[in-house]
Amino acid sequence: MARYLTLRGIAPFLALSTVSITACVWTSGGPELAPPVMEGTVYSAPPLPPPKIAWSARIATTDERTAALESLRAAARAERLASAALREAENAACAGMTGDDVDVSPFFYREDVVDVQALRAPGGEHPGRLEGAVVTFRRVEGLTAARLQRLMDCQIARDAALLDQAPETTWCPLAVPGVLAHVVPAESGLDVRVAAADPDGAAATYERAVALLASMER
Repeated sequence: MARYLTLRGIAPFLALSTVSITACVWTSGGPELAPPVMEGTVYSAPPLPPPKIAWSARIATTDERTAALESLRAAARAERLASAALREAENAACAGMTGDDVDVSPFFYREDVVDVQALRAPGGEHPGRLEGAVVTFRRVEGLTAARLQRLMDCQIARDAALLDQAPETTWCPLAVPGVLAHVVPAESGLDVRVAAADPDGAAATYERAVALLASMER
């Protein structure tokens, strides 16, 4: 026997049809499902990546500096593949950072280093003792104190994971066991206070920082 739907019987189907129709968007190619819009929900675009830092070596580069930069990138890729400790360090200290911000020490950009001073103990048991170096970076577009601090922390973690023995970083003030870096705004830019854990490390840190500035004065 044929059965006929009453008005009460088709009501659920009408409700479903209404929901389905309102969830469609007609385009030139036909209907496409649109995401449901909940009352009171605010949608925002995903955050944009930070702008590239306008390091001088990227703007007015030379063949020598370009080759050196690519060598550092290649070394970082190879070390990342070979070292689980490095991958863990990057996941922890370099989260959200990509490209050269991870692969290259900020001290590679020595063209933007304008001053180096000895970092000395202000007091305590050994007042005036050498503790490391204060390296001043000029003002660079895209580089804030907070961002430079992150770059420093990332590189220190990477160097430590490689036991501060990666051959491509023997020149870097950060590739010294036990160093810490603290970035503060300065009149001429940003000061990076790199302090070592012992006198030998302090001497190595200072010597490497001085060498960066000396290479630009030649």
